[in-house]
Amino acid sequence: KMPPKKFAELNEIKYNTIQEKELVV
Repeated sequence: KMPPKKFAELNEIKYNTIQEKELVV
């Protein structure tokens, strides 16, 4: 099981990546 902190960090990275892609388009 992943620690909540690590999971939150991964979600944040995913969210930021999606936002960056949307900004580029």
